[in-house]
Amino acid sequence: MMNMRVRLGTIDDAETIASLHLTSWQNTYASFMPERYLKEIAPVEMRQDWEKALGSSAFASGNAILFIASDSDPIAGFIFAELKDDGRVLIEFLHVAPGRLGGGIGTLLMRHAFEWAQTQHSGRDVYLEVWCDNTKAIGFYEHLGGRRTDTRTEQLTGFSLAEYEYTWSAQEVVDWLKE
Repeated sequence: MMNMRVRLGTIDDAETIASLHLTSWQNTYASFMPERYLKEIAPVEMRQDWEKALGSSAFASGNAILFIASDSDPIAGFIFAELKDDGRVLIEFLHVAPGRLGGGIGTLLMRHAFEWAQTQHSGRDVYLEVWCDNTKAIGFYEHLGGRRTDTRTEQLTGFSLAEYEYTWSAQEVVDWLKE
């Protein structure tokens, strides 16, 4: 990770981000998502979702942000965070390229998202949602001090999955950044 750099993403990154996002899902979620969804539906939805997210008024106004980590690969990972209507900051997406997990990229991206939340939206809690079957990610978020604060079901196209919400209070974000 010596030459890892983090930059701000733009609308021009939509296709590349959608591609990594899809690859990440296909590698990580194949054991609990329908194969047809991952191969046929998700590719179309992700491309549309990323074009929409990166073209949104929230992104344009600075209430959402995309950080991209890269080194020799075009994109080693990314994180997307957004201020939500309830006043909290949602880490909507955090994905690291397959084969790059465990190398500190996720932690680096979380640090950037936390710094953005703390400087641009001070005093706001930060949260994320993770599927209950994604045990590696759950372990990562708990290692970073996230507290499970809710359980719910998310409806996707043709199926649903149980998910947990993990939260870092505004003070926990500040404390985490001091470490």
